Amino acid sequence: MPTQRTSLFHLDRRAFLGALAAGGGLMAAGAAGASQMAGYGGRRIAFDIRRDGSPIGLHEVRFRHDGNQLEVDVSIDISLSLAFITVFSYRHRNHEVWQDGRLVSLESETDDDGEAFKVSARRLGDGLWVSGAEGEFLAPAGILPTSYWHPRTVEQRRLLDSQHGRVLEVNPAFLGRETLAGDITARRYRL
Repeated sequence: MPTQRTSLFHLDRRAFLGALAAGGGLMAAGAAGASQMAGYGGRRIAFDIRRDGSPIGLHEVRFRHDGNQLEVDVSIDISLSLAFITVFSYRHRNHEVWQDGRLVSLESETDDDGEAFKVSARRLGDGLWVSGAEGEFLAPAGILPTSYWHPRTVEQRRLLDSQHGRVLEVNPAFLGRETLAGDITARRYRL
């Protein structure tokens, strides 16, 4: 199974997420329709999360095909300790199902330093029925979640927050190219 793994050197969450969005471009470019998403099956991307050069976590995205659907599993684990005492922890699990280039379902669970969140989303007609901490609502069918693997994430103005279950207004900004782990070129974005 091909793997892309790199280290991120700071815990600035916005820069971290921007680098993840750029990392999705390692696998595909452009609009990811059904034919382009076919290339994702059996792939894995893993990012070490580092703070001041020390490892504090891992962000992993796994892809597999089930018939004509693409299943994407995202896991993020962060634990920050000082003097052997955990001062911050974050655990996120996200399962997405895509068909014909569109998100058809999403289930996520998050433990953000002791605060628990769950989000569920399902295709409903021309939209996506979302249930989460912010309540229930119908999101646009073409909305992308904040799992940050999809190459079009950095082209969006609205994203479905996979932790809280709300629509986020975003303003992506290209920050330039950066070499990671010696031989991987990433495009950095701030969201």
